[in-house]
Amino acid sequence: MRVTKVQFIGILAFIICSFNAVAQQVAQGKYYVNIPQQSADKPVVVGQLLPLLNGGSAVKIGETEFLIDAPDISEADLYRKLHASFVSPIYIKGKYLAAEKNRIVIKLKDNANERRFLSIADNLSLSNVVKSPLMANTWFAYRETNIDFSVDKRDAWRQLLNYDFVAYAEPDILFTPVVPSIQSNDPLFNRQWAITNTGSAQQFNGTPGADMKVEGAWSISGGSPDVRIGVMDSGVDTLHPDLLPNLLPGFDANSDSVDTKGYPTPNFDDDGHGTCCAGICAAAINNAEGIAGVAPFCKIVPIRMFYYLNFGGQVIPLSSSVDAATGISWAWQNGVDVLSNSWGVPDSLIPFLGDPQVVVDAGLEAIANGRNGNGMLMLYSSGNDNSTTILLPARYPEVISVNASSMCDERKSPQSCDNETWWGGNYGDSLDVSAPGVKIATTDMLGTKGYGNGSYYYTFNGTSAACPNAAGVMGLILSMNRNLPYNNARFILENSADRTGGYDYSANKASGSWSFELGYGRVNAYKAVLAAQSTVGITNNGAKEFTAYVYYGADGMPYLNLNADKPSNVTIALYDVMGRFIENVYTGSNVNQLNNMPLTISAAGMYLVRVNVNGSSYGIKVVKK
Repeated sequence: MRVTKVQFIGILAFIICSFNAVAQQVAQGKYYVNIPQQSADKPVVVGQLLPLLNGGSAVKIGETEFLIDAPDISEADLYRKLHASFVSPIYIKGKYLAAEKNRIVIKLKDNANERRFLSIADNLSLSNVVKSPLMANTWFAYRETNIDFSVDKRDAWRQLLNYDFVAYAEPDILFTPVVPSIQSNDPLFNRQWAITNTGSAQQFNGTPGADMKVEGAWSISGGSPDVRIGVMDSGVDTLHPDLLPNLLPGFDANSDSVDTKGYPTPNFDDDGHGTCCAGICAAAINNAEGIAGVAPFCKIVPIRMFYYLNFGGQVIPLSSSVDAATGISWAWQNGVDVLSNSWGVPDSLIPFLGDPQVVVDAGLEAIANGRNGNGMLMLYSSGNDNSTTILLPARYPEVISVNASSMCDERKSPQSCDNETWWGGNYGDSLDVSAPGVKIATTDMLGTKGYGNGSYYYTFNGTSAACPNAAGVMGLILSMNRNLPYNNARFILENSADRTGGYDYSANKASGSWSFELGYGRVNAYKAVLAAQSTVGITNNGAKEFTAYVYYGADGMPYLNLNADKPSNVTIALYDVMGRFIENVYTGSNVNQLNNMPLTISAAGMYLVRVNVNGSSYGIKVVKK
């Protein structure tokens, strides 16, 4: 049975700089086609196309969109036979494909020139020009179909770049997400070693304690129903009994011809990918059903961004750059706090792709404006190629990249203790944290499709599994303090991770000591929840001035972390529970940040640490065991 990993190709704009430079990448006889519908009650069907394709085949992917596989017909012949249709060749690099759609995206710098833009769009023969309901100052339009093959009208979007009020213009890109198979012959098991690792044979003889310390976190909180974890993937089985208690209404960001409201299209086993990810994040607990998610009292918001179809004899996933941006934009505008993204872009297509501003803008807007200005937390998988190159978008510095760890607290590699020698997680300079990502028990799509033979799958693998594990921990963090700013919540996740595996953590980055293999380490839910529970924030006149929190190291010692919004005068003092002064701990000026400052307390008991920043102060309870 195949296990899908997290590599989700191409949400990057496919820019053809020179046809001759990439001509060898054109797939012979494969085309994207958009055929205008003659009337609302007469949709075009595949049967109408087949007689025109010289024995080729066609797959319908939208109301008027098709993928054509007809090796005995040329692009020029297709233009002539399909009359007013839009035809675009499909470009292939290895097993990954992409094609331009006739929909284009235009971002205006502001709304002052909307009328001027609409007039220019009309002169460029753009049709169905509509404003995006989710993305500010963003418009969609369709290029005029190419009736005369000798005149290429598909480059209208490039002409828009000549106007100073246009921020960018680019085509929407059809792409195939990369979801390579990981084969496993290991027996199924019903123990979740990522939650609590006992080292048993049922958990594949891992190292006891090599887990995320989730049960310890549950002693404080299993999450809050006010915290929403979005799973942007192939959809989530909204009928699964282990997910039903935590499911909220979902969204279908994919621009195919159906609206599943976040439910998968259960045509292939791989369609179960999103259901597996959702169960890891937040499957229900104590309901006499299967497993428990990392944050079992948080809510799940399913977002379907890609689906699978059979094209040219291969089952492939399908989406577009606009679909990705739409999913991100809808998520933050509809209350999603954490967005788990088990997908990435392989570098083999980067030379033929350009960064799609529509996706970049959507992500930056989500981080800036989500959670009422505190920022939607965005986590991405690092990739499964055992490479030192983190996939896009995970390697963007604004998001949190997640690698996979083994049940022995190693970086998942061909040599790790799990004996899966055919894959490893991507690591390197852009890595942030790691989380369990091999042989993970989780929910599976109901029915005959899915990875397992029932409603659960017990060996879900890849950074696809690691990302939702880390996203679940982030859900627990925000359950302690939902108003944590993006950077502070991120800092807690990264700083509280266990520096495990025997790797070199001598490098220092923004959130503390860091290694090339596991980043800041394998996430620790218990330490993260303790840190978030001890987080305070002071605001003056509605503006955040500082946040501070205490976390406890492996030695039980309390450590204080502080982030100020500007260089500040900081004093930290220790008091007993009666409010009596004991001693000054720290005094400093022009301070922006304090990382892991030890609070040396001699006697066991409860204390109060008073943090003062520019005259504003707050007390944090501290326990010395």
